[in-house]
Amino acid sequence: MGWRISKRPDYTGGFPELGIVRLVFLGSPAFAVPSLAALVTEGHDVGLVVTQPDRPAGRGQKTTPPAVAAYARERGLPLWQTASLRGAEAEARLAAVGADAMALAAFAALVPRNILELTPGGILNVHPSLLPRWRGAAPIQAALLAGDLETGVSIIRLVSALDAGPILLQERTPVGPEDDFVSLEPRLARLGADLLVRALAEKPEPQPQDDGLATFCRRIEREDARIDWTQPAEVIWRQVRAYRGWPQAFTFLDGRLLKILRATPLGDAGAHGRHAGESISEEEIDSAGSEASPADEPGGDRAHGSSAADIRSEKKTRSEERIDIARSEASRADEPGAVSLEDNVPIVATGAGWLRLDEVQLEGKRAMSGAEFARGYPRLNTTKLA
Repeated sequence: MGWRISKRPDYTGGFPELGIVRLVFLGSPAFAVPSLAALVTEGHDVGLVVTQPDRPAGRGQKTTPPAVAAYARERGLPLWQTASLRGAEAEARLAAVGADAMALAAFAALVPRNILELTPGGILNVHPSLLPRWRGAAPIQAALLAGDLETGVSIIRLVSALDAGPILLQERTPVGPEDDFVSLEPRLARLGADLLVRALAEKPEPQPQDDGLATFCRRIEREDARIDWTQPAEVIWRQVRAYRGWPQAFTFLDGRLLKILRATPLGDAGAHGRHAGESISEEEIDSAGSEASPADEPGGDRAHGSSAADIRSEKKTRSEERIDIARSEASRADEPGAVSLEDNVPIVATGAGWLRLDEVQLEGKRAMSGAEFARGYPRLNTTKLA
């Protein structure tokens, strides 16, 4: 089967029966590097690498090239850095490569319709989700936020509609409770690289997506990572995992930014064995009321010269004070955002259940375990996160 030139953005034709394909590669972040490296390793002719311009990054805001640009320079590949593919100049530059097809992995810019039709083989897109689930800009985070038990990578032919092109290959991978963005992204990047070279070698017949099953995700903003402690512990735990790396789930402690790097949901029972929203029990009230100080015991200092009625009255007053204190502490511990300690590790009350803080980073400080943080912040169990 020879090349068939696409005149429509929904073109679903096959691939050329060639061993080595001349390609333009479009990609920017670290996720895209394994795909480019796999193409080079397999001996494909990468005629041009297109990536985003260098931009300020990190705490020092030092101008830094995209990961793909760094790899291309290291390997001596032709490189073009641009923020947009719009306009006649961009079309002419890409057409001059004489590529059989293009491959794209997280390019971070829209591809105009005229570029979709520029090469005979169209554009192969490495998308990190099980399409049609999670079309859009942040599919890995979306899968973690939703609590998906599996995700994967789809190789599709790019069309003008968002991530709606026909699927050439797709492979699944489980999402475990220990997975977060930092662990899942490189795994999917490697899986995508393998699928991309397989697609070029096997030339599978594209299969249309079922648009009725499509779900969508938008680009992540920093404010998305701010924790709302009225949400259930399970939801916040997913948020911590989805935003690991960037933008990092965060809250505020006494007005200072506190990043939550790792956490564990404790379910409905947490601080002092209570359930979220559960008031102090009758047994605890009785226990508090029955406690007596040494001065209240027979033979104690206060017993001499006092009537039995006076002693009973004073005992009742002290018991009521203890009950009020117990009720106040239980109520505070149940309020969303309230911090308690369990086995010297901070746990936070949420809208449903408690969240254990396994690793945190306070503004201006290094990352540390929750236990270490609690030791260095003696008032922690009397504070409330906001």
